Amino acid sequence: MKLRQRLLLSFIGVAIVVTTIFGTVAYYITINYSNEEKIHLLQFIAQKNASDLSALTKNTTNKNLIHPFSNHNFNDIFSYVLLNENNKPLARTSATSLLDLKHPLSQLNKLNFQHNNSGNLEFGHNKIYWALAKIPETKYKLLLIHSIYKNTALMQVVGSRFAITAAIIIWLAIWGALILSARFSNQLDKQNAILVHQALHDHLTDLPNRYLLYDRLQQAIYYNHHEKTPITLLLIEINRFKEIIDTLGHRSGDTLLKQISQRLKNIVFEQNTVARLDGDQFAILLNDTHEKNIDIVVKSIIKILEEPFPVDELMLETGVTIGIATFPDHGKDPDSLIRHADVALYQANKDGRSFMVYSSEADPNSIDQLTLMSDLHRALNNDELELYYQPKIDLKSHKVIGVEALIRWQHPERGFITPDYFIPMAEQSGLIKPITAWVMEQALKQNQEWEKIDIKIKMAINVSQRNLYDHQLTSQFRNLMQQMNISTHHLEIEITETAIMSDPSHSLATLHALHEMGIKLSIDDFGTGFTSLSHLKDLPIDELKIDKSFIMGMPHDDKDLAIVSTIIELAHNMGYSVVAEGVESQEIMDMLIDLKCNTVQGYYISRPLPAKMFEHWLITSGWHK
Repeated sequence: MKLRQRLLLSFIGVAIVVTTIFGTVAYYITINYSNEEKIHLLQFIAQKNASDLSALTKNTTNKNLIHPFSNHNFNDIFSYVLLNENNKPLARTSATSLLDLKHPLSQLNKLNFQHNNSGNLEFGHNKIYWALAKIPETKYKLLLIHSIYKNTALMQVVGSRFAITAAIIIWLAIWGALILSARFSNQLDKQNAILVHQALHDHLTDLPNRYLLYDRLQQAIYYNHHEKTPITLLLIEINRFKEIIDTLGHRSGDTLLKQISQRLKNIVFEQNTVARLDGDQFAILLNDTHEKNIDIVVKSIIKILEEPFPVDELMLETGVTIGIATFPDHGKDPDSLIRHADVALYQANKDGRSFMVYSSEADPNSIDQLTLMSDLHRALNNDELELYYQPKIDLKSHKVIGVEALIRWQHPERGFITPDYFIPMAEQSGLIKPITAWVMEQALKQNQEWEKIDIKIKMAINVSQRNLYDHQLTSQFRNLMQQMNISTHHLEIEITETAIMSDPSHSLATLHALHEMGIKLSIDDFGTGFTSLSHLKDLPIDELKIDKSFIMGMPHDDKDLAIVSTIIELAHNMGYSVVAEGVESQEIMDMLIDLKCNTVQGYYISRPLPAKMFEHWLITSGWHK
């Protein structure tokens, strides 16, 4: 029930209670009137009626009141008698009002008119009260007679006033309730509106928050369900926002977020929704959109947010990364659309792209991917994984100086699954940590076995971005090498350039700890992660491993050749050795020899092989140890 209705019923209830109490008190006062109180009341009534009769003769020359008296509208619960100056009755009201006496008027001589104007008289068991009043400006008198058995007359006199009073009280109560309830209701409505707004909007930017976005997304899906009208959800992440916060503080960050929200509101139409989810993440819900319109909006967002923002007398430049999911292609409910847009955002960040549309193949949490992750977990526990080893050749000695340990998975139903497919999923699911621990243990055990048969080569192990954030990585390597009594000079760790540059501050601490143990460090896929020279000189590394895309392109692309030549010269000048991966022909091998590259690996030398096959290859191949 609404507040206004509750207040109205409350006021009416109070009014009824007050009126009932008033009426009860009036009733008991009336029936318990003393003789004097009843006589005084009759005198008052008689005088009032006498005045009314006098008024009838003011505008007429006929002062005979018999006719007006007979036609006057008296209250028939009293008996009235018109008397002359000698107190003789001239006219009366109905005899039934006079105690039903057979000869009521003959009894009037018992009333003492000479000395009293009121009194009471008993007739057997009956008692009457009477009052006499002179009719002003006439020679007549008015006699009022009331029976004790007709107390209802008094009650009607009091009751009429009681009814009027009660009606006034109830009327005032209703109007008071309406006025007060309206005022309270309006105030509460305003307060509720403020609270609802605060609950559904971001306090900093006043944009819709995650809850309101979810509600509008749900409504949009409901209204467009039958027509299958496209709905697009964009998740927008501001680049370098954490760096700005760390440098300028949260106040400057808030200023930046307000400007970003305003630019986003200016770029979309009113029927669409711009929301702030949390931190540096925004969302835009586009109704009735098509692929061409989405492309226009996305490019406009990227362009307008690349323009500098004035903050604290500085012009800050940021960028954005956008994940895109559409209804009904990428989900038919709000939860799936938000999650799929988030997956697309993650993938865009990982690939270094400005935006990306959701793809189930890149989703580690799709049904197929979840099944695959379950199978991978089982494979890890049941030793279904296997390490392959690809040799590295020193170009001066033409000897095998090391191998790179590469994980392989032969799925019992799906067949061979490449690491490029399941390793990223393992990184996102957290399974990469036990997988890396397994690779470390198996590779070091194999290195120990080879030493027993006089195969002394370096073992290179790959670690991922997630491994660099693991504070236990260093202690794991140390404990394993101590248990197996293996020298750190036989171990090499390869880290991709992208993994190092994703968070250099965290990566640097882990790399320094590993380097202090005497483990050789190599940057894998160099040339694809945009490492700045300022970061490169600070990294405790020993080797650069040039990405195979540049190596394979050298014979037919002068730019690739120039890049490889520059990297080799730069690395040598900084004291690093250089490994070229992706060597697939003698031509490439000769070009690398001319460029003074240190080490090579690739299919021209050997594909990755299981341990036993590698041992056989090492003995039978032309690359002698």
